[in-house]
Amino acid sequence: MSSERPIRTPIEIDSALLAAHPELAVLTLDLPDSDGEPMENEREQFQMLLLRDSLVQYWRGRQDFYVAGNMFVYYSAQQARQILAEEAEPTRPRRAFRGPDLFVVLHVDGSFRRQK
Repeated sequence: MSSERPIRTPIEIDSALLAAHPELAVLTLDLPDSDGEPMENEREQFQMLLLRDSLVQYWRGRQDFYVAGNMFVYYSAQQARQILAEEAEPTRPRRAFRGPDLFVVLHVDGSFRRQK
């Protein structure tokens, strides 16, 4: 795992909005979006793409899902803070990272392209 990460500017949130909704503070954290490890092999990549394409084809009449893979997923603010603690201590085991090969989110706008 590479210890160098590109420097990114955290998201800025209006202070009044943040005061009204403190749970949004997690959006200001500079979280890792890669573990620096490539997929194990080409077969793994083909399997992920085949499953993704199969789901997209199966649900072709739906617009309320998002399917993707090989990216980090953050489940909660607590998990995000745990990841930052792990990043701060290089000798600490990396247990909070979640980078599934493939995942599905239902009941969301499927036309919206997700990015970090």
